[in-house]
Amino acid sequence: MQTTSEKELLERGVLCRTTVGVSMRPLLREGKDISCIERREPPFRKYDAVLFRREDDTLVLHRILRLRADGMYFIAGDNCESGEWVRQTDILGVLTQVRRGKKIISAQSLSYKLYARIQAAAFPLRRLYRRQKRRVLRLWQRVWAALRSKT
Repeated sequence: MQTTSEKELLERGVLCRTTVGVSMRPLLREGKDISCIERREPPFRKYDAVLFRREDDTLVLHRILRLRADGMYFIAGDNCESGEWVRQTDILGVLTQVRRGKKIISAQSLSYKLYARIQAAAFPLRRLYRRQKRRVLRLWQRVWAALRSKT
């Protein structure tokens, strides 16, 4: 079933919308930044941020982190700890620019390309970082509670 966004992308070739959710933070801020998606045909490249349709028909914008020869792509959000394999046929388009107020960030710019590579390289470390962060927070809460109970 096609959504109105998907129909617009198919008919006009471009879709510009604000995003919902935090999976692509810090690049895309929910409800503030406008992402522009362009309809493209395969093959897609590693580091491309692509709009794809999940099995439940939701549209998701995430980054390609790995490719397989059989047309499968491993995709994850820049702010996600896990990813998913997506069929080439489920990808609808590629992020071409982000509009942040009066500033336009092109997906072809050197700074964006560097950002995309850093996010992809950091993916394996995100889960470890967040797990350690939670442990430190719990330890700090215990220490704080112990200090408060002594006063």
